[in-house]
Amino acid sequence: MNLLTNASESLEGAPGEVRLRVLSADAAHLPAPAGELPAGDVVVLEVRDEGCGMDDDVRARMFDPYYTTKLTGRGLGLAALQAIVRHHRGAVRVVSTPGRGTTMQIWLPAGEPAADELVTPQLLTPTAPRRLGTVLLAEDEDVVRRVTTRMLLKLGYQVIAVRDGEQATEVLAEGRQDLVLALLDFLMPRCDGSRVLQQVRRLRPELPVVIMTGYAGPERDRAQVQPDVWLRKPFSVAELHAALEEAHVQEHRRASTPPPVSRSIAP
Repeated sequence: MNLLTNASESLEGAPGEVRLRVLSADAAHLPAPAGELPAGDVVVLEVRDEGCGMDDDVRARMFDPYYTTKLTGRGLGLAALQAIVRHHRGAVRVVSTPGRGTTMQIWLPAGEPAADELVTPQLLTPTAPRRLGTVLLAEDEDVVRRVTTRMLLKLGYQVIAVRDGEQATEVLAEGRQDLVLALLDFLMPRCDGSRVLQQVRRLRPELPVVIMTGYAGPERDRAQVQPDVWLRKPFSVAELHAALEEAHVQEHRRASTPPPVSRSIAP
């Protein structure tokens, strides 16, 4: 969707064509991303437009978070796309010429999912989910927020869904006792997930926190930001369920760990 939106906007209101194709690697016409793909068959998703194109400076920064050339843009679409593609062991190839259009290709390894990665129908469609409490969901992307809300409801939770960290902090300040978990996007405008996490630890230290990320890996951020669980975007219902269960496990471990005994030494 990000690629199609960018391609259509690149036409700048003029007549033109946007072409979407799925190709084999042999038919992709662009050189394969050397060293970036695992061995085996490859499928290529291509979006080609006849729009304004990009110069070298824009191409060099197009995947940087918060970089945008649009008046109404936030610069997160292509950064998210690149992170998602890399998470699936793929790569992105771009060819663009000012005034002559852009071709963007997503190269992905082909193959069937492993049996243990499949989501069981029972988990997707529980007949009578038991109510497990309320999750505070903070996510600035409208589509992701709606889909994640449906996932949580299906798993048996009630949901308070907000669009940024400031709204999440306001909910925390209300002192709601029905909250059982906070599910936070890592990168959000006004107040990101790491700052909300700090507020949770201050206001509700017992509340488990899961941080969602589609950008830099948790390994890079774990040293500075330490939620109970990191959850990689995009995720399935099964992966979300596993992350929430692990967060509750971490909560119980904290509750069962006695506080350190302070000792004073008399002079």
